[in-house]
Amino acid sequence: MSSEEKWKTVSWEEGIIGLAEEFFLGRFNFHSMWARSLGTILVSTALGNMYKFELSDEWGDVYANLFFIYIGRSGIAIKTPPIKMLKKILYAYNKEVICPTNFNSASFAEWVEGTSGKVGDKQKRKKISPHPINICVADEASRIISDTKYDPNKKDLREFISKLWDNEIEGKYTRGMQIEGNINVYFSMLAASSRHFYKLLDMDFFTQGTGNRILWIVEEKFTPPELEADKFFYQYAKDNKFNVFRDKIVGMMRTISEASGIWIEKKAGKMWTDFANKIFEDIVKMKDSEAEYSAKVALNVLKLSMCYSASRLNIDPVNMIHINVEDMEMAIEDGKKYLKMWKLAMSQWAKYGKDTKQDELKSGKYDVEKLVGIAIDNGGTICVSEVRALGYPDRVKIGERLNLGITMGVFEYANYPSKAGNGINKLSEKEYEHYNKICRGNIPMIWRVTEAGKKKCGEV
Repeated sequence: MSSEEKWKTVSWEEGIIGLAEEFFLGRFNFHSMWARSLGTILVSTALGNMYKFELSDEWGDVYANLFFIYIGRSGIAIKTPPIKMLKKILYAYNKEVICPTNFNSASFAEWVEGTSGKVGDKQKRKKISPHPINICVADEASRIISDTKYDPNKKDLREFISKLWDNEIEGKYTRGMQIEGNINVYFSMLAASSRHFYKLLDMDFFTQGTGNRILWIVEEKFTPPELEADKFFYQYAKDNKFNVFRDKIVGMMRTISEASGIWIEKKAGKMWTDFANKIFEDIVKMKDSEAEYSAKVALNVLKLSMCYSASRLNIDPVNMIHINVEDMEMAIEDGKKYLKMWKLAMSQWAKYGKDTKQDELKSGKYDVEKLVGIAIDNGGTICVSEVRALGYPDRVKIGERLNLGITMGVFEYANYPSKAGNGINKLSEKEYEHYNKICRGNIPMIWRVTEAGKKKCGEV
């Protein structure tokens, strides 16, 4: 390389993530790592071509896809506005990379692989183009990672999402669809939620599967913003600052996506292996939960270093992105920060999620048994509207208690409507006629008392 040849490298502040930090922190009063993750997910998206942007090592190929979840207090943390802006940037870059937030394993496999529009000889469906690169963005994390034990159609979703982090959709055989899956996929995720999200989680979520792949950002303190009318409203002019920011970021993302590949310099590689070895040495002294998350931190650091080098356009004259010591050093420091925030998320879960759930199981026991008694008096089945008719107005609370009954084994689904065609319908002819009449043809979710439920109420 001649001395005249120069790399395209820019400073951290001039790169995508640095510009995102400056823009978002200039507008919103939230955690600096949330601003950094917004920029990082944009770079991650630009590195989505799995045929070019991979790091190969003794354990296999590593890609730059990442999972982020931001937790802030409801109504106080600023979650939705920056995510809307993020979507506008992604839409300007390539709207095809934005994937649905509500899916199950079968439907997402179709989304990734694409469909011809024909399923068998009888059914015709809209043609779907393949989507090998996916970014899943939501201002409410529970829309992606739902309370799956209450939804039989999503019972395998958390494990499925963990495999998406590993860049694969495993093969599955069904009589109707035959073989589906066995495909590679690039899937990144960024979502936000309040502390209520903890109520959907258990210890296993944090330590295995999806939860230990997530980089958590937890907002601890809140400093009220000082809004100024002259700066806040744009009713007389377009938000030109955002438009300039968006266009600049999209141009840089396209530059990254056009690179030929990515590789790690020797000193940076040595820095990472030293860091990983130290983690593995320390794991034997850790509690199981911390050990299981820490093992994934090393791999997330490698993914972060890929994004940090690309963010600075650290691209050589032959169009290869280089991961150098500077990138790795920052990735390692951030990896340590994410580990601390995972611990903070665990402590908040113990306070706002775990204890609440345990209390609910205790205080809700008699309510569930009462619902079992009502259902038995009703012929063995019950729906929410029938309970409400008895003077219980809270529809959400009734549904929660009935679903809690499923967890306790005293209820099962007698009817579970599903537009996807994979619902549950175990209604007898007599039951069907009953609900068809009282619900005017639109039969809702219906619960049936199990044998265990009857025994609890002394009916067996």
